[in-house]
Amino acid sequence: MKNVSYICAVVCVLVFMSYSQSVAITIDASGGKTFNRDILGKVSEHMYQGSPELVKGTAVRDVLTGSLSTSFDWKNLTGSGAGSAYATLPFLINARDNDSHMVFQINMHGTGEVVGDEFTYTDISESKVVSLAADWVQYCNLIVPNYFLGQTLSSQDAALLGQLNWSPKLLTLGNQPTPKVSYWEIGNEEELTPLNWNYPVWSASSYKARYNAIVAAMLAKDSTIKVGPSISMVRPSNTNHIVRSLFQDQSVKIDQVFYHIYLNIGQYWNPDTGSPSYASDLVSLQAGLRNIYAAEQQNYTDVRNTLIADGRDPNQIKIMITEWNPMGFVYTATNPSMASALGAAETIFAYADIGLDLTTYWAQTRSWADGTKWPVHMVFEAMINHMGDTLVSRYVGTGGQQNVRLYVTKDSQSGQVALWAMNFANSGSATLDISLNNLGITPVELTMMTLGELNEADTSLFSQNMNQTINVDWRNADVTTDPNFANLANFQLAVPQATIRVLVIEPGTVVNVPIDNDNEVIQSAPNTNDGSSAILWYEWEGYRPYLQASTLMSELAGYSFSDVVSAQLFMYNYKDVPSQGDLHLVKGSWNESTLTWNTQPSLEDTWHNPVTSGPGWVSVDLNSSAGGNTNVIQRWMTGTPNYGIALNMHLNSNYYAAMYSSESTQAGDSPVGGLKPYIKVVLRNPSGPDIVYLAQDLNHDLKVDFDDFAMFAQTWLICTDPADSICDKYWK
Repeated sequence: MKNVSYICAVVCVLVFMSYSQSVAITIDASGGKTFNRDILGKVSEHMYQGSPELVKGTAVRDVLTGSLSTSFDWKNLTGSGAGSAYATLPFLINARDNDSHMVFQINMHGTGEVVGDEFTYTDISESKVVSLAADWVQYCNLIVPNYFLGQTLSSQDAALLGQLNWSPKLLTLGNQPTPKVSYWEIGNEEELTPLNWNYPVWSASSYKARYNAIVAAMLAKDSTIKVGPSISMVRPSNTNHIVRSLFQDQSVKIDQVFYHIYLNIGQYWNPDTGSPSYASDLVSLQAGLRNIYAAEQQNYTDVRNTLIADGRDPNQIKIMITEWNPMGFVYTATNPSMASALGAAETIFAYADIGLDLTTYWAQTRSWADGTKWPVHMVFEAMINHMGDTLVSRYVGTGGQQNVRLYVTKDSQSGQVALWAMNFANSGSATLDISLNNLGITPVELTMMTLGELNEADTSLFSQNMNQTINVDWRNADVTTDPNFANLANFQLAVPQATIRVLVIEPGTVVNVPIDNDNEVIQSAPNTNDGSSAILWYEWEGYRPYLQASTLMSELAGYSFSDVVSAQLFMYNYKDVPSQGDLHLVKGSWNESTLTWNTQPSLEDTWHNPVTSGPGWVSVDLNSSAGGNTNVIQRWMTGTPNYGIALNMHLNSNYYAAMYSSESTQAGDSPVGGLKPYIKVVLRNPSGPDIVYLAQDLNHDLKVDFDDFAMFAQTWLICTDPADSICDKYWK
């Protein structure tokens, strides 16, 4: 029989405090509202600068973004940002491999060239940008997902590929197709006067005409795409804002509105303690972090209210932020700091609570020059791993506790619960008295994660990672057995200044498997079988109990050893006699009804030295390699047959001791009944295997059939011309 408790929680705590006093917080983890994990999105550079983990399973924005997109020719990789441009196919492949959800930004302005250090538009015609936009949709959504290198294309598709001055242009046979690009951001902050170059300022009518022409051409290629205008911001009072010419015309296609927001908190980031403005800047910096939520809520509300004022239903239009950074656009020196990390974390939680559909963080999270990870990078790593998809609750302190924030999240699929906490203060720690209720779990593994300086006392809002010097990093500690966390309905959490602290409670399963094959053999009675006895004696070395949980491996089916948190053998001692002994792996099969001293199988060398006492429950660790011991559960889960274990106990002959066997009818609290022995294995929830496609499964539908053969036949001996530069060199 198997007794299973399901554990489904990861708990992380994030707090902002400036006072070293206790705050009582009660949390009901049973409810919550779902948020879209695309709020954790990034700009495309993360895929190309050694940080693909930050776009995995979330949003990623464009091949070339921001103001550089307003002159970008994706076919020739030319424009004002030509040196930063990437070909489209590698982007699509990276997005596929990282399960990233793509936003592409459309050039509304035109194309040109860079002469010296200056970019100049040479073609700002409507036909030019309409053709670029429509062809991009055709390439991304119709050609690349449906054709492999060497297959016959239509004349139109072949002509489009002929316009591309980069390669490869198509996937090779056997590659998994790339996903379509769903979201298309039309333009870039089009209400603003161009920063440079020779592009004229829009009028409302000229802007609407070009928007409509571009969107119509794109939809003619793929009617399923989602489009919307790109703005910096719009509020109901902005009556002359050009985007309102789109909002007010109900015939204009708008699936989402993309806006960009920078709170410019970085203007108060002043680490110079000798500066006359240091004290006031510090107060403003902490206030800026504290007020992020309110500012983001106001911006979101203003966009919605503008849509309402112009006759649009905001519930039918998604709102997305494709550029955001609480520190600001120009205050790049602040990006490597703890203040930036705290601000980014608070912003993400604000977006989750507000209900935004997608956001992409602007600018880098690590140094592109030397690869140094900044604290904000480490925040995003933790959020991708532990944030889940449901916001359970939000707590905001008042009065003297105005810097306190507490967010609780959970994962609807795994059941993980995340309780995040931060401290915005530049000095002064906080202690939280937390009551976490209605988790519906049994914790299996608790890890305390702390993001701050390696010397905790040195952490401040100005702590930075620079020039490959890591001052700030996660410090992880296993607190599973810490008495403070024995009862999650009543525990304390200390949060140092300017620090993020995360308590992770891993989800999993507890499997209790009964010992169902047990006996003792007696040296002085070598032919005696005692398999039906309710008690197993180990008086001295002449008595040797054998124990086996024969169903253990079937109960652990689907798990690997890497999923094991702990494994223990539990026995209930019948007598109060301290004793020591050796445990051995059994090397052959046996049965309790026939086992005797003379028929017992051979044993492996000593692998454990248990210490037992009683009466009461005694546990033996089966998941330890300490002191040269064999890790028993590892051996069993990696191929060694489970024939059970044998005990050689060392007792003075004047004493005797015993344990209850599987035949015992004694009442008790064993999870498998009475006081019967059992093995308890605590397991993390298995992550599941990666999908591995057979080489012959060319269309990756998890089966090999005539469809795959047809794909193979289509490209048989096609494109093997040595003189054709775009062909694969199969002969090499």
